[in-house]
Amino acid sequence: MATTAAQVDLSSFLNGRVPNDLAHILTQFASASTRLRDELALAPLSGMLGSTGETNVQQEATAKLDDRGNEIMREALSVP
Repeated sequence: MATTAAQVDLSSFLNGRVPNDLAHILTQFASASTRLRDELALAPLSGMLGSTGETNVQQEATAKLDDRGNEIMREALSVP
């Protein structure tokens, strides 16, 4: 992605455009997405591929990455 002189971070962009609570949720979600992206990149090296051995509510095998992604998002969106 090319950078421009007008490029700003998400927090700065949202400041004054949306309510503070919504801005906080969106920036937390963006941060969690970055963490998840980083962990996905390392998944083959860190043993995060494959099934947990459990099934989800749709009766499908639960993947380790599904569990980790859920954990990351829940942590990011939890109330401090």
